[in-house]
Amino acid sequence: MIYRVAKNRDKYQILDFCKNTFEWGDYIHEVWDIWIKENNGLLIVAETSDGASHIPKSVAMIHGILYEDTIWIEGIRVNPVYRRKGLASTLVNKVIQYGKERNAKKASTVVSIKNNPSKKLMNKLNFIPVDKWIYSSTYTLTSNNDKCFDKIIKAEIKDIKIIKTFLSKLENDTSDIIRFVNAWRWYTLTENQLYKIIINSQLYIFHDKKIMGLVIVDSNPYFNKGNYEIGYLYGETKEIVANLINYYGIIAKLHNCNSKKNGEINSIPINDNINDYNKKINIFCPDIKINSEALLELENNDTSKFIVYDKKI
Repeated sequence: MIYRVAKNRDKYQILDFCKNTFEWGDYIHEVWDIWIKENNGLLIVAETSDGASHIPKSVAMIHGILYEDTIWIEGIRVNPVYRRKGLASTLVNKVIQYGKERNAKKASTVVSIKNNPSKKLMNKLNFIPVDKWIYSSTYTLTSNNDKCFDKIIKAEIKDIKIIKTFLSKLENDTSDIIRFVNAWRWYTLTENQLYKIIINSQLYIFHDKKIMGLVIVDSNPYFNKGNYEIGYLYGETKEIVANLINYYGIIAKLHNCNSKKNGEINSIPINDNINDYNKKINIFCPDIKINSEALLELENNDTSKFIVYDKKI
């Protein structure tokens, strides 16, 4: 078995066995062209000879991306015919080595809570589960009740001190670092990241004499273009969480129908016409009771849970 950097010619051999990876299919066809060109990334395939013909055949793949002090691991795929031969372990270790050589301090990845083979692989390779998250996608708002929207404001740099205080309290209460998601990659919410998110108008806070909730959003994930994403969500009550989802949901709808109000929704009447402009909203949030209860009230939603794994390297 040969392990090497992927080439364009590998694409269709890989995609041939990446059609039904999950119940809903797979996403590799959406990201291959991005991953093969991505800066600070490494796309590897495992290649073998195809029987008597000795024609090279790509039978497994993995992608790693380096950011900050982390090598993020994603897209582990093995042709079913070649599973249980150690290919996945070798691929993961090669990506970890790539990260080490570039001064990464840890390797991280995410696995569906239902994916037992991948969980066993993480355990075998000494990864530690560090966090549990919920993923939900919906086209529908929980309600059109905007009575609390006047308490939701777009964060500005002048708010940085109270936001950091709020996040520090969250870290102390949960005994965990604060993470956020962008396009299925989990990042630590460092001070630099926080500044960048605020400057890019991606953070909204629920403020009623004090911060009681916040949401980090993105209207242009690097794949699934045209969808909208909530990458972090927290509120002190289920109602606050629901209002944050509703608020961003309406902004997404208005953005999609080219509103000239630039997302300022407080003066815009919410009526049935806006529902003609549905766009999918992907929601990522920590797996805590309040978030779970709020997401249960979404109509036509698809919800699953994931485990974040870390390994010091």
